[in-house]
Amino acid sequence: MTQGSDLIPPGELLVQADIAEQALEGLVPVSQYRGLEAAHAVVPSADVSSEDGACAGQILFGEAFDILFRRGGRAYGRVRRDGVIGWVAEEALKSGAPRPAYRVASLDAELPFNALVQGDEGVEADQLAPIGSFEANPADVAERFVGLPVVEGQRSSHAVDAVGLIQQALFACGLAAPRHVAELAKLGRTVSVKQARRGDLVIWQGEQSSHVAIMVDATHLVHASDQTRSVQREQLADVAAGLSTQGLGAPTLRRVLI
Repeated sequence: MTQGSDLIPPGELLVQADIAEQALEGLVPVSQYRGLEAAHAVVPSADVSSEDGACAGQILFGEAFDILFRRGGRAYGRVRRDGVIGWVAEEALKSGAPRPAYRVASLDAELPFNALVQGDEGVEADQLAPIGSFEANPADVAERFVGLPVVEGQRSSHAVDAVGLIQQALFACGLAAPRHVAELAKLGRTVSVKQARRGDLVIWQGEQSSHVAIMVDATHLVHASDQTRSVQREQLADVAAGLSTQGLGAPTLRRVLI
């Protein structure tokens, strides 16, 4: 017999106090269920804040945000592109979720890499890619971020964190890119370190911490380094050795390209 919990989708649930999204009615017990209001970001990037005020992620220009409710100048909901849940300043959003015509394909554009646009926002034509036109390999994208600062919660052209770097690389290739390492670890299929090739994800998961990188060849990776606070190209063996001192064991490799 199917249990109610079996029907709840994976990832964070859009629930806050005694209010939940309508899709969870009968699955999550609260006093009130609400339909979601579609909105989209109208600033280059805006932080998505968790309940404790920490930056849980970002929403980029043109990305859809599904609002559960508004309060005190902020909207609570979910970024549709990567599933991150939290608070966004209302001034960063506008009602509706128009279908974009292009994505920003340059790190040097006026709007962030992977922002979603109609084409009349002031970004140069050669800095745009039509929706449906993708990069061939996420490693190609990740290498373009080498040297960029590492800032927790970020995924823009100015700074990324470990997951943000991987998200940017995967989005540019038309691939799913959830916000949390545990969900990234479910993408594609597992391969051994001996089989590593360009574009494979490298994932470390521990009880207290986690990390993620992307292979650029059989022995080197690109990642957002906590040591240098910048995106770096390094030997897999060296990164693994450093992370072992933080209690992280051997990594898992996931192949997201066919």
